Amino acid sequence: MQWKKILLWSSVCLGMLSGCQELSGPQENCNEGVEAGSQVVSGKCLPAKKKPEAPLIMPERLSAPLVSVSVDKPVDEVGNCLHTNMQSRFKLPAEFYKVTVYANGSQTLALVNPFTKLEGLQIDVVKAGPNHSIVNLYDNGMVISKAWQQFPKLCQ
Repeated sequence: MQWKKILLWSSVCLGMLSGCQELSGPQENCNEGVEAGSQVVSGKCLPAKKKPEAPLIMPERLSAPLVSVSVDKPVDEVGNCLHTNMQSRFKLPAEFYKVTVYANGSQTLALVNPFTKLEGLQIDVVKAGPNHSIVNLYDNGMVISKAWQQFPKLCQ
Protein backbone atom coordinates (compact mmCIF):
# COMPACT_ATOMS: atom_id res chain seq x y z
CA MET A 1 0.00 0.00 0.00
CA GLN A 2 2.80 2.41 0.93
CA TRP A 3 4.62 1.80 -2.37
CA LYS A 4 1.46 2.72 -4.33
CA LYS A 5 1.33 6.12 -2.61
CA ILE A 6 5.01 6.72 -3.29
CA LEU A 7 4.60 5.73 -6.92
CA LEU A 8 1.48 7.88 -7.36
CA TRP A 9 3.02 11.00 -5.78
CA SER A 10 6.30 10.63 -7.63
CA SER A 11 4.44 10.39 -10.96
CA VAL A 12 2.36 13.46 -10.04
CA CYS A 13 5.49 15.43 -9.14
CA LEU A 14 7.30 14.36 -12.31
CA GLY A 15 4.25 15.22 -14.38
CA MET A 16 4.06 18.70 -12.85
CA LEU A 17 7.75 19.28 -13.46
CA SER A 18 7.31 18.44 -17.14
CA GLY A 19 4.25 20.71 -17.43
CA CYS A 20 1.53 18.02 -17.30
CA GLN A 21 -0.16 16.02 -14.59
CA GLU A 22 -0.63 12.40 -15.43
CA LEU A 23 -2.50 10.52 -12.76
CA SER A 24 -3.64 7.52 -14.74
CA GLY A 25 -2.52 6.87 -18.36
CA PRO A 26 -2.02 9.29 -21.25
CA GLN A 27 -4.63 12.01 -21.74
CA GLU A 28 -5.96 13.60 -24.88
CA ASN A 29 -4.84 17.15 -23.98
CA CYS A 30 -2.41 18.65 -21.49
CA ASN A 31 -3.76 20.34 -18.39
CA GLU A 32 -4.22 24.05 -17.84
CA GLY A 33 -1.14 26.18 -17.51
CA VAL A 34 0.45 24.67 -20.60
CA GLU A 35 0.37 26.21 -24.06
CA ALA A 36 -2.81 25.62 -26.02
CA GLY A 37 -2.40 22.83 -28.52
CA SER A 38 0.01 20.81 -26.36
CA GLN A 39 -0.56 17.07 -26.40
CA VAL A 40 0.41 14.06 -24.33
CA VAL A 41 2.41 11.51 -26.33
CA SER A 42 3.85 8.40 -24.66
CA GLY A 43 3.11 9.86 -21.24
CA LYS A 44 4.97 13.11 -21.96
CA CYS A 45 3.53 16.55 -22.60
CA LEU A 46 4.79 17.92 -25.89
CA PRO A 47 4.52 21.68 -26.36
CA ALA A 48 2.47 23.06 -29.20
CA LYS A 49 4.36 23.97 -32.33
CA LYS A 50 4.94 27.69 -32.43
CA LYS A 51 3.83 29.58 -35.47
CA PRO A 52 6.50 31.76 -37.04
CA GLU A 53 6.15 35.36 -35.97
CA ALA A 54 4.81 37.78 -38.54
CA PRO A 55 7.36 40.38 -39.65
CA LEU A 56 7.09 43.73 -37.92
CA ILE A 57 5.60 46.44 -40.07
CA MET A 58 6.34 50.07 -39.32
CA PRO A 59 3.22 51.67 -37.87
CA GLU A 60 1.60 54.66 -39.51
CA ARG A 61 2.03 57.78 -37.43
CA LEU A 62 -1.12 59.82 -36.92
CA SER A 63 0.70 63.11 -36.54
CA ALA A 64 3.18 64.83 -38.80
CA PRO A 65 6.82 64.67 -37.70
CA LEU A 66 8.13 67.63 -35.74
CA VAL A 67 11.40 67.41 -37.70
CA SER A 68 12.16 65.54 -40.93
CA VAL A 69 15.69 65.23 -42.33
CA SER A 70 16.88 63.55 -45.53
CA VAL A 71 20.19 61.69 -45.17
CA ASP A 72 22.33 60.12 -47.91
CA LYS A 73 23.34 57.08 -45.82
CA PRO A 74 21.83 53.60 -45.32
CA VAL A 75 19.27 53.08 -42.55
CA ASP A 76 21.55 50.87 -40.42
CA GLU A 77 24.34 53.43 -40.39
CA VAL A 78 22.00 56.32 -39.49
CA GLY A 79 20.18 54.27 -36.83
CA ASN A 80 23.44 53.18 -35.19
CA CYS A 81 24.76 56.74 -35.26
CA LEU A 82 21.62 58.14 -33.62
CA HIS A 83 21.54 55.41 -30.97
CA THR A 84 25.22 55.88 -30.14
CA ASN A 85 24.78 59.67 -29.86
CA MET A 86 21.70 59.21 -27.68
CA GLN A 87 23.57 56.90 -25.28
CA SER A 88 26.74 58.99 -25.10
CA ARG A 89 24.98 62.31 -24.57
CA PHE A 90 22.37 61.26 -22.03
CA LYS A 91 24.10 58.34 -20.30
CA LEU A 92 20.81 56.66 -19.43
CA PRO A 93 20.62 52.92 -18.66
CA ALA A 94 19.72 50.59 -21.54
CA GLU A 95 16.13 50.11 -20.32
CA PHE A 96 15.38 53.75 -21.22
CA TYR A 97 15.99 53.09 -24.94
CA LYS A 98 14.04 50.96 -27.36
CA VAL A 99 15.19 50.14 -30.88
CA THR A 100 12.73 48.43 -33.23
CA VAL A 101 13.80 47.11 -36.64
CA TYR A 102 11.04 46.50 -39.18
CA ALA A 103 10.76 44.02 -42.05
CA ASN A 104 11.45 46.68 -44.69
CA GLY A 105 14.72 47.68 -42.95
CA SER A 106 13.39 50.87 -41.34
CA GLN A 107 13.98 51.51 -37.62
CA THR A 108 12.44 53.35 -34.70
CA LEU A 109 14.50 54.66 -31.79
CA ALA A 110 12.45 55.65 -28.76
CA LEU A 111 12.95 56.91 -25.25
CA VAL A 112 10.92 54.71 -22.90
CA ASN A 113 9.82 55.13 -19.32
CA PRO A 114 10.93 51.74 -17.90
CA PHE A 115 8.29 51.86 -15.16
CA THR A 116 5.21 52.60 -17.29
CA LYS A 117 6.64 51.20 -20.57
CA LEU A 118 5.28 54.28 -22.36
CA GLU A 119 7.29 55.66 -25.25
CA GLY A 120 8.01 59.35 -25.33
CA LEU A 121 10.16 60.82 -28.03
CA GLN A 122 10.40 58.65 -31.17
CA ILE A 123 12.79 58.85 -34.08
CA ASP A 124 11.89 56.90 -37.22
CA VAL A 125 14.67 56.13 -39.67
CA VAL A 126 12.81 55.26 -42.87
CA LYS A 127 14.46 53.49 -45.79
CA ALA A 128 14.04 55.70 -48.87
CA GLY A 129 16.53 53.87 -51.11
CA PRO A 130 19.62 51.68 -50.88
CA ASN A 131 21.81 54.51 -49.55
CA HIS A 132 19.17 57.05 -48.61
CA SER A 133 17.19 57.49 -45.39
CA ILE A 134 14.65 59.90 -43.97
CA VAL A 135 14.82 60.68 -40.26
CA ASN A 136 11.53 61.76 -38.65
CA LEU A 137 11.31 63.03 -35.08
CA TYR A 138 7.94 62.69 -33.30
CA ASP A 139 7.22 64.43 -30.00
CA ASN A 140 4.25 62.28 -28.85
CA GLY A 141 2.75 65.28 -27.07
CA MET A 142 5.96 66.24 -25.26
CA VAL A 143 7.60 69.64 -25.38
CA ILE A 144 10.81 69.15 -27.38
CA SER A 145 13.77 71.49 -26.87
CA LYS A 146 15.74 73.04 -29.73
CA ALA A 147 18.62 70.66 -28.92
CA TRP A 148 16.35 67.65 -29.49
CA GLN A 149 15.03 69.21 -32.68
CA GLN A 150 18.61 69.41 -33.96
CA PHE A 151 19.40 65.83 -32.88
CA PRO A 152 18.42 64.08 -36.18
CA LYS A 153 20.91 66.29 -38.06
CA LEU A 154 23.88 64.83 -36.11
CA CYS A 155 24.12 61.86 -38.46
CA GLN A 156 23.92 63.56 -41.86
